[in-house]
Amino acid sequence: MLAALLILLLSSPPSPAAGDRWFCGNATTYTPNSAYTSNRDSLAASLIAGATKLHSATGAAGAGADRVYGAVLCRGDTAAADCGGRLREAFAGIVNGTSVCALRRDVALYDELYHLRFSDHDFLSAFSNSPEWVDVTNLNTAPAADAERFEEVVGELLGSLADAAARRPERYAAGDAPWPSRERDRTVRTVYGLAQCTRDMPPERCRSCLDGVVAERRRKIGGGTMGGAIHGVRCSLRYETDTQFFTTPGNYMQELMKDVHLVKINLMEQTTDMDEVMRLWKIEDAGSEFSLYDFSQLADATDNFSANNILGEGGFGPVYKDFIDEIYRGCFLMDKNPIRRTSLNWKTRRKIVEGIAQGLLYLHKHSRLRIIHRDLKASNILLDSELNPKISDFGMARIFPSDASRAKASRLVGTFGYMAPEYASEGLISIKSDVFSFGVLLLEIMSGTRSAGFQHYGEFQNLLEYVSN
Repeated sequence: MLAALLILLLSSPPSPAAGDRWFCGNATTYTPNSAYTSNRDSLAASLIAGATKLHSATGAAGAGADRVYGAVLCRGDTAAADCGGRLREAFAGIVNGTSVCALRRDVALYDELYHLRFSDHDFLSAFSNSPEWVDVTNLNTAPAADAERFEEVVGELLGSLADAAARRPERYAAGDAPWPSRERDRTVRTVYGLAQCTRDMPPERCRSCLDGVVAERRRKIGGGTMGGAIHGVRCSLRYETDTQFFTTPGNYMQELMKDVHLVKINLMEQTTDMDEVMRLWKIEDAGSEFSLYDFSQLADATDNFSANNILGEGGFGPVYKDFIDEIYRGCFLMDKNPIRRTSLNWKTRRKIVEGIAQGLLYLHKHSRLRIIHRDLKASNILLDSELNPKISDFGMARIFPSDASRAKASRLVGTFGYMAPEYASEGLISIKSDVFSFGVLLLEIMSGTRSAGFQHYGEFQNLLEYVSN
């Protein structure tokens, strides 16, 4: 029994320092300039280097009684250099003996933007998430009339993010979901959240870890609490009801929102964080006919987004013309202007149809990130001077990892008449959604009329209804 008790003491997670986010192991200590110190410092350098590149790292150094195990994790939307700098500062406090856990062999530290733990016993192989730091970030609670719905929204959001984080290579997902109020003002608020695991965790381990944290959320943070986080060694989650959550120093989302006011990011619709999207698109741009342009190029080419260059209004905002010479001097397919809407022969119509199909094939199959447009229609097809089609207005687009093929939308976007039935009724998104829209567009090109404005023998009816009959 004594041996069992000793094993339990040595393997139990460190206890928290009073009122702080430090967790200090009680079992053993080390002496300065010892083999354990050398192993810990060597491991720290390796972990910091790994986290600077990948936002998390795990590993071990040394052998025998002086072997050290460690794990570090930086929040997925922080800059790499900022991640490395914060970890170096934290380890420096431990090395210099200025931390509250000085000379302890088992230490865990949690910050809003990073976590670290090192220990003389192997906590890595079992994927243990202990110790956990519970941080109630917003002491307000949801109004009684809205509390039940609030809990449903938070639970659904965190569950979806846990699933997305487990599927993605970076093991990180952030998003939001609408929270409609039932109070007198009927305000629609937003709940923001994130879920993250260390990158070395297999998908099933990551999901299991996050599921455990989600299941304990109400007990540990409190039902109806409007903001909180549970940070663990292996996985963490957080939810908030204000945008301060996404405006931490070094946050990519903050920089994008500050510099590009015309872009509104709906985080729940993103399945890949913005930094990863931009990185992959830039890699892809090097060997593709498709180009990625930065904000300054767009501003210069559109005369600082002058109203004189607006072609029309899309679901995501205005669409501008003439912004890059080699792209297009565009007009809309089936333009409302009768002067520009010339009669197209069948050869030209076939060319346009095939061009649109090739564009969809690229978005659905050949792009490194699978993209579902969700608003494919005639007014979102631009024609250049040689009548080559360009798919435009990606404001409603949904981005998927290459191994994912379908999802469920939290709200409907797009244009009725072009929506696939399963999307309009159930919110189910897949490449079939775009294929259905393409079919409607194909009918419009063949008939030369818009779907909603089709007239047969003096009676107005939907083009799809006429074709189906």
